[in-house]
Amino acid sequence: IGGIVGLFIAWKKTSSGRYMWDKFKITMPIFGQLILKLQLQKFFVAVQINLKNNARLQEAISLSKNVLTNTVLLAAVEAAESNLLVGDSWIEPFESTPKFPPMVLEMLRIGMESDMNEMIDNILAFMEEDIQITIEGITKVLPNVSMAFMGIILIWFVIIILKPIMEV
Repeated sequence: IGGIVGLFIAWKKTSSGRYMWDKFKITMPIFGQLILKLQLQKFFVAVQINLKNNARLQEAISLSKNVLTNTVLLAAVEAAESNLLVGDSWIEPFESTPKFPPMVLEMLRIGMESDMNEMIDNILAFMEEDIQITIEGITKVLPNVSMAFMGIILIWFVIIILKPIMEV
């Protein structure tokens, strides 16, 4: 077991391992959406702060990417930054990000045509509500998942204890 854990930690330290692990974290069933939304909220708060301090969008994105700890989102932000430098749509890299909220994409598209500061404020308000809804959903599902997990462990222990007794 220690060897498997050591191999997993060593794999996670590689760049491809870290990318695959971060991709798994944002696509996993129960907590993935929450992890993604919290990372996006942290990023957009940093963008908002930079835009309110009169930074251009390119500078705001460049400075704000440092708050991300997920390499999948960091790769999307860096691709968006390079698209912005060459004059392409900086929203396209976010479209290829797994499980990216479609409402945020639409709000970003509208923000490119109107005032980006105001749209970032709207995105943050939407993200706050969405995070609260996601947390409420998790708190409703979590007791059932934990009870099922404990039931499986209990059955496993009963089988391990009763099998030798029945053989005697």
